[in-house]
Amino acid sequence: MAQVLEDIDAQGTPRKQLMYSAGVLSRSGFDTDSNGQIDQWLCHDAVGTLVQAKYDQNGDGPPDQWEYFAAGSQEPDKVERDTDGDGKADAVVQKRSRPTRNRR
Repeated sequence: MAQVLEDIDAQGTPRKQLMYSAGVLSRSGFDTDSNGQIDQWLCHDAVGTLVQAKYDQNGDGPPDQWEYFAAGSQEPDKVERDTDGDGKADAVVQKRSRPTRNRR
């Protein structure tokens, strides 16, 4: 696994972390509030397609929001949140319904 760190705002501290496996992006992390801690994570499948995003919304370190993506989708199929701080999803914020085709 290879790791690339990027200083995306020329402040001297890497705020973007990219992890590659067999040359394909597998994970990425971002420090979106410039506090030195990763607070957004993106997970990709074996071909580099986004499958999950995780966010630390309250700034305590671990993720408290999880988004799940269908292959090729830019919109999450499901978004879950930890609203009581126990590290487990306890609220489904959004679930997108997929269109179905009528078969005859």
